[in-house]
Amino acid sequence: MRIAMLADVHANLPALTAVLADAHERGCEQVYHAGDLIAIGPYLGEVVDLARASGMICVKGNHEAWIMAGLPPDPKPGPHDDAELQHQHWTPTRLNQARRDFIRGLPYMICETIQGVRVTVVHWALAADGHTLKDVNTRWGDDVILDLFADTPGDLVCFGHLHERRFNRAYQGRHFLNPGAAGCTHRSKAPYAIVDIAGGRFVIEERIVSYHRGARLARYNVLEIPARDFIRKAFFGG
Repeated sequence: MRIAMLADVHANLPALTAVLADAHERGCEQVYHAGDLIAIGPYLGEVVDLARASGMICVKGNHEAWIMAGLPPDPKPGPHDDAELQHQHWTPTRLNQARRDFIRGLPYMICETIQGVRVTVVHWALAADGHTLKDVNTRWGDDVILDLFADTPGDLVCFGHLHERRFNRAYQGRHFLNPGAAGCTHRSKAPYAIVDIAGGRFVIEERIVSYHRGARLARYNVLEIPARDFIRKAFFGG
């Protein structure tokens, strides 16, 4: 079976459209998304609609969790907190009831056995409560980061959350795959991975597809998006 694995679309419709087209062209039978489909980008409703229409299998990321359960009551202080919190409060206004119901129904983790391989899809390593993300410092080494997934099941563990930091390596008898952020990058490139699974084995192909980002950047000027200048520069380089 051939599947596609992507993560962190972050409301970037041109990137998601390009990845799905490429995955379809290469014969992927199913597409999985490892969290943070929404927020930050300007196409919130549109990416949810496309995910639903395409049959993409998704898990909740921290942004979906925040929207459904409310923002963290005590967010960590930072120089851009006001801008980011304003943006998070704006996000739900772009989601109608059907879109919110879709997001609300997403699990935090998917565990499936495909052709003899136990595949787990999760946005990030979960705490014991099953929905809180474990803390991470992006300066930590690879082994320290992967140790966070010690209690995550699966022969092949697929995750996201780190955006620019990709993983495709065996560790402690298992394999870990983070294809990179498909939609939240300073480049007009969307990374994802194709996984061929058969007979209890799998082969991973890392792919990067190009797309036009001009419309995405221009859309920030059309919509009244709070903190759009900071968000656009920090996450998309525009």
